[in-house]
Amino acid sequence: MLSLASSSSSVLYVREQRVTQFLSGLLIVMAGLVVPYLHDYIPLAMCWGVCLFYSAIGASHTQLYERCKILLQSEKHHPDKSYVENTPQNVINSYTIVQIVIVVLLVALLTAPYSATLFPFILLLLILLRQYLLPLLIFENLIKLLEDKK
Repeated sequence: MLSLASSSSSVLYVREQRVTQFLSGLLIVMAGLVVPYLHDYIPLAMCWGVCLFYSAIGASHTQLYERCKILLQSEKHHPDKSYVENTPQNVINSYTIVQIVIVVLLVALLTAPYSATLFPFILLLLILLRQYLLPLLIFENLIKLLEDKK
């Protein structure tokens, strides 16, 4: 904690919060131990519904969702973001379509039986696709603009 009364910044004391980390870890372990007993009382469809709800809520805050909206809107309704202003519209659209195709392929592959074991290899292929194939289709500086966090 810093002293507000003095003009120099000096630390008065440090309080460690290991109790919070311990309690959160303990609650996670307890939840893992309780799950086998709760599956009789909570329907599986409800668990899938909760997961789907949180996925939908989280997806609405991603850049892919924002670019999908840009794909469907006219240019006067685009947000005032740096990548929208500095990147040509056809590059934004093609990058978004590539990402949508990849997401659809991932969902199709992972819903097929026994394909979940291939997930690490699929991720490796996606990394290679991003590093080597995508720069052949779109300039690297435009990709950096599209992937910027701003």
